[in-house]
Amino acid sequence: MAGMGFFWVGTQTQFRDSEVSIKGTIHYIGAVIGIVGSLIGLLLNGIWIPLLLMGGGVTLMKYLKISNFIWWVELLAFLTIIGGLWIL
Repeated sequence: MAGMGFFWVGTQTQFRDSEVSIKGTIHYIGAVIGIVGSLIGLLLNGIWIPLLLMGGGVTLMKYLKISNFIWWVELLAFLTIIGGLWIL
């Protein structure tokens, strides 16, 4: 499940497109599927720290009103998922 989400993210990249398009929608849906699927997979293997870090990090970034929020969420997801896989 997560692999298909990341496939959509990779094929529908969003590099500062000024107009709204279906590519952006596909990219963001794929990112959400990939991130949530990966975090659930880690959780099912008993690794729950990445989920806590994502929840806390996203909440903190939203509270601080970080610019380029989506990009930072994707970066945080990448780091926490890779960290979780390293623990596994």
